Amino acid sequence: MVGTGKRSFTPDQTDAGRRPRRRGRASGLRALLLGLGVLSGASGLSADSHAQVPVAEGPAVRVTVLGGLRETTQYRRHEQPFWETELPARSGGRITATVTPFDQFGLTGRDVLRLVSLGSVQFGVVIPATIHTDMPVLAGQDMVGLFADITSLREGTAAWRQAVTEALATQARVEVVATWTYPAQLLFCRRPFQRLTDIAGLRVRTASGHQAALVTSLGAQAVGLPYAQITAAMSDGRVDCAITGGISANLIGLHRVATHVLTMPIVWGINHLVANQAFWRRLSPDLRQVFEQEFQRVTEAIWDAAEAETASADACNAGRGPCSMGTPGTLSLVVPTARDRQTLRDALTTAILPEWFAACGPACAAKWKAQVAPVIGLRLP
Repeated sequence: MVGTGKRSFTPDQTDAGRRPRRRGRASGLRALLLGLGVLSGASGLSADSHAQVPVAEGPAVRVTVLGGLRETTQYRRHEQPFWETELPARSGGRITATVTPFDQFGLTGRDVLRLVSLGSVQFGVVIPATIHTDMPVLAGQDMVGLFADITSLREGTAAWRQAVTEALATQARVEVVATWTYPAQLLFCRRPFQRLTDIAGLRVRTASGHQAALVTSLGAQAVGLPYAQITAAMSDGRVDCAITGGISANLIGLHRVATHVLTMPIVWGINHLVANQAFWRRLSPDLRQVFEQEFQRVTEAIWDAAEAETASADACNAGRGPCSMGTPGTLSLVVPTARDRQTLRDALTTAILPEWFAACGPACAAKWKAQVAPVIGLRLP
C-alpha cells in the first residue's frame, strides 16, 4: 500500500480537521439530511448506523447522491440528468435517485466524504483538491502545472488511480466508482497583464493549497474563496485575479468583470464519484453491473465535455467564434509563452512537489515518481 503521510481521514473527523464542529454547522447538516429524506427514513438510511445501509434485495433500489458544484456545466448538463432521468430510464426503473449539489447547503469536501463513509448518502462527488490535506495521496492525480493538456491528464490519472482507490477504501470506507475532471482552470484578472509573473503583488482567488503555493511563489497573495463568490469578489476589489474554469467563469459572469485571461491550463479539477463501501459491496451483481455500465458511459461523456469546454472557453470569453456553451465576452486573451510554461513547471518542481512528497511520505513519493512522472517526461531524483 502507498504511504499517505501522517494525517488520515476518519469518518467523524471535524471540518477543521481537529476543532469541534460548531452547533450551527451540525444543525445545517441535519437540515440537509432531512431535506434529502435521509433522517426521515425516506431512503432507508440512518446517519448514525452502518447496519442500516440498504441492500438491493428486491427488484429496485433508491439512492441519495451529493453531486458536484451546482453552477457548473458538469452538474447541470451531465450529473443531474444522469441521476434524475437517464439512470432510471436505462435501468428500466430499477434504480432511482435523489441528487443535490453538495455546495447547495454549504457542505465541504470533508462533509461529503464523511456522509458517504457513514452511509448517510450512498454516493457523493469528492474533489481531491479540497481534502488532500487529510489524505495527501489524493493530490497525485492533479497538481498545479502537472498536466498541460487533457490527454496527459487522463494518462496520469489512470496511472495513479490504484493509489487513490486504496487510500479511500482503507481510510474512508468508500469505493471509487468513477473519475472525471473539470475543464482546464485558467487565470483571470481584472487588470492587464502579459505574463504569469505579472501577478506579483496582486490578490488571487485560489481553490486549493497547491494553487495557493503557486500564487505565493510568484509573489502574490492567495485568497481562498468558494466558486460562487468569485465574480462578486473581483467586482468589489477583494481579489484582482482568480483561478477557475473557462466556461464556468463565463456562466457566473466573470467575463463581465475580468479584462484578461491567460489561455494556459494552470490546473484541472479531478472529481471522484465515491460510493459507501458497505452499500456497494452488498449490491446484487446484476444491479452493480448496471451501475458500472452507466458510470462508464457518463464518465466518458464528462471527459469529452471537459475537453470541448476547454477548447471553446477562449472563443466564449473573448467573443471570437462560436459560443454555444456560454455568453460571448470581450476579454483580452493572454497567449502563454515558453517562459510562462517554464514558470509554471518551476513552481511545480520547487514549491509544490517537495511539499507534497513530504506530506505523502517516502513510499508514496517513490511510487509517484515511477508511475506518474514519466507520463509528463518529468525527471526527478
